[in-house]
Amino acid sequence: MGAFDPVVALILVLGVAILLRLAWRKLFVRGRETSRLGRWLAESTGTPVFLLILAVGAQVIVGRLALLPPLRDLSMTPYLTGGAYVLTVLCLTWVAYGLVKGTSEWYLSHFAPQNGSKLDAELIPAFRRLAKLLLIFFALTVILDHYDVKLTAILGAAGLASLAVALAAQDTLANMIAGFTIMIDRPFRLGDRIELANGRTGDVHEIGLRSTRILSPDHTVYIIPNSELAKSSVINHSYPSDRVKVRQKIAVAWGSDAAVVKQILVEACRAHPLVLPDPPPSASLSELGDQGLQVSFHFWLADYRTRGQVVDETNMVIYERLREAGVRLPERPALK
Repeated sequence: MGAFDPVVALILVLGVAILLRLAWRKLFVRGRETSRLGRWLAESTGTPVFLLILAVGAQVIVGRLALLPPLRDLSMTPYLTGGAYVLTVLCLTWVAYGLVKGTSEWYLSHFAPQNGSKLDAELIPAFRRLAKLLLIFFALTVILDHYDVKLTAILGAAGLASLAVALAAQDTLANMIAGFTIMIDRPFRLGDRIELANGRTGDVHEIGLRSTRILSPDHTVYIIPNSELAKSSVINHSYPSDRVKVRQKIAVAWGSDAAVVKQILVEACRAHPLVLPDPPPSASLSELGDQGLQVSFHFWLADYRTRGQVVDETNMVIYERLREAGVRLPERPALK
C-alpha cells in the first residue's frame, strides 16, 4: 500500500458522501408528494448519513494506515483507531435517532390532527426522548465494551435506580401507560359526548398524558386520571355517529285507552321537526303496574346535542294532548 493510497481513498469517500448528501432527498421524494414518509426520513437522516459515510471511510483508512510499519508502533495510533470507531458508533446512533425522529414528526403532521387527540402531541415527543436515551445508552455500552470496560456494576446501578423511580412514580407511570392505551384503542375522541361509570355526562375536552378532561353540559370540567378512565366502563354517545335513540316512559291511570295514548305519543314525536322519520317513532304498552299503565315510547335524533330541547318540547305537546283527550295520570296514594 503506497503512501498516496490513503489520500485517494479519503478523496473517494468524501466525494461519495457529498454526492449522496446532495441526492439524498431526491432518492425518497417523488415530485410534489410532500406527505410521503420518505421525505421526513430523508430530512432527518441526511446529515447523519453523510457523517456516517465519512466516519466509516475514516475508520477503514485509519485501520489500513495503522498496519503500516512506520505508524504501527506510534503511541497515538490506538487513539486514532479508537476515535474513528467511536465516531462511527455515534454517527450510526444519530442515523437511528433520525429514523425515529422522522417517523414521529411525519405521524404528528399527518395522522395526529385526524385523530383529534392532544395525547399524541404529548406522548410522541416523550417516546422520542425515551428512544434517544436508549440509543445513547446503547452507544455508550458498545463504546465501553470496545475498551473492555465492565458494565456489570453500571447496569446494576441503573437497574436499582430504575426500580426506585418506578416505585416512587407508580401512579404517574400507570396514568401514562393508560394514556398510551387510550391513544391506541381510541374509545373516544375530542368533542365526543361520553357517559362515565358514575353517571356523569360531558364532552371530551382534552386528552392529556396523565389525565383526561371532560366538559359537562353546565361547563364544569371533570379531570379524570387516565388509569381510572381506562379500567372503568364508558358510554360513547358520539360513536359511531351523533345519532341517538331517546327512550321515554309515561304512566296513565287504569281505564285509559292505551291505543289512544300510544297514538298521541307517536304523533307528538313525529310532529317535531328534529325527530328523524326513519326509523319512525313508536310506542308500546310495556307494563301493567299497580298504580296504572306504563307506556314506553322512543324516537331517533340526528344529533345527541338536541336531546334536551326535543324532550322538553315533545313532553309539552304530549301533556297538552293527553289533557285534551281526558287521559288521567295515576293517582298517588294518600300520605298517612
